[in-house]
Amino acid sequence: MIVRTSVLGGVFGVLFLGQVCSQQVPSASCELQTYAGKHMATAFPYDLNAPSRSIPLPDILREASGLAVSADGRSLWVVQDERGSLFSVSLDGASTVREFPFGEKGDYEGVEVADGQVFVVLSTGTLLQLEERQGVFRVKTAFDTFLNEENNVEGLGYDPARKLLLLACKGEAGKSGTGSGNKKAVYGFEVRSGRILAKPLLCVTGESLRQWTLQENLPQALDAWFNPSGIAVHPKTGEWYMLSARDGHLLRVAPKTGEVLGVVSIRKKVLEQPEGICFDASGRLYLATEGKERSAQILVFEARPE
Repeated sequence: MIVRTSVLGGVFGVLFLGQVCSQQVPSASCELQTYAGKHMATAFPYDLNAPSRSIPLPDILREASGLAVSADGRSLWVVQDERGSLFSVSLDGASTVREFPFGEKGDYEGVEVADGQVFVVLSTGTLLQLEERQGVFRVKTAFDTFLNEENNVEGLGYDPARKLLLLACKGEAGKSGTGSGNKKAVYGFEVRSGRILAKPLLCVTGESLRQWTLQENLPQALDAWFNPSGIAVHPKTGEWYMLSARDGHLLRVAPKTGEVLGVVSIRKKVLEQPEGICFDASGRLYLATEGKERSAQILVFEARPE
């Protein structure tokens, strides 16, 4: 059963208490690019064929697109790409789902908790900071970044060491025509200043992933097999994990160097179309899938013994 709470206001123009617009344009250059390094034989920390638990999602979350752990760690936040609502999924075993509307319809792709605040990102690059009062959510601030439909933001994570939200682009790495082709970019957003950084923090290159996997038959065009749909930071190692819905890949990368630490495939019979990713404080991994031929669900994975 879904418990639906009330919504304050009806459209973004009413809900916004403040709005910040960016006048920058995305840069074609990157702070770092991925490369295949010395850790090519390292085992992946999670067995993606052996989830420890499955959390079924109701039909309203068939289009689940983003996933985050709540500030108190007792539940998961889920967004879906058609409805201006947060969905809370309890982790107490009952898997109770509650809906908290906050705005109008839109293409919502990611949700994250940063310093106790809830953020939601749209595919157009608009970042929403939500505010909760007495169980009712509304948009406190809308940050109009320079990213747009061509960049197609699908992933939202948080790097607490850098105090940066991470915006992973499924589409163009930069502005079209600036030489950013065959890369997938992750941009940084400063939570305290409300400013997006002009250069991507990291660009994933097709060649580095091809070298790591040793699969020369993979398409040269990265778009053909790796399109970021989610990003999360491991709470213990600080490593970035990037999820790709297309062909079901999970990339593990060292953000300080750009070294690829692992690329694994997720079988469709395990996760039909992986769209959301997050970790809890212990390092437990959660992956959400849209429902296509089967129902949407969240799978839980324990880390391999060290």
